[in-house]
Amino acid sequence: VKCIEKHCIDSTGLWWTFDKETGELSILGAGEIPDWTLNNTPWAEYSNKVKIVTIENGVSSIGDCSFADCNSLETVTLPESVVTIGNLAFKNCSILTSIVVSKNVTNIGDGAFEGCAALTVYGYRDSFVATYTANNNVCFVAFDAVAEITVNKKKKIVYTVGDTLD
Repeated sequence: VKCIEKHCIDSTGLWWTFDKETGELSILGAGEIPDWTLNNTPWAEYSNKVKIVTIENGVSSIGDCSFADCNSLETVTLPESVVTIGNLAFKNCSILTSIVVSKNVTNIGDGAFEGCAALTVYGYRDSFVATYTANNNVCFVAFDAVAEITVNKKKKIVYTVGDTLD
């Protein structure tokens, strides 16, 4: 039996869990992840063990330094509810290879992806993230939704990958 503890993030209405077996850090609830200073998040003791970050739909903002120095982080899942990614949010996540950013993101802070040399950001052409990545020398691949299909009674969007913009 796997036991995963649920921890409150101050009075934000958000919770976090960390699965020690899979290395998955999940942020649950609705609201904004607050700003932090480097290595001062509630999950800092796990920062070198975090491999996956999953943020639940309902979270609207990723605060400053939220996942900075998570040097084992490989995968990030951002919901469409996220509109802001804070300063240094993913700083020094050196093996982070990809992140999909929705067209709803309208603000990305300074150095959000600093030290993420392996990173490719996936997003929409003519979006804020496309401009941000071009201005900040971050690899970007554009995609456009081409079809909506149903698989196992769940709607899925099928994407076609477009040109790489750098």
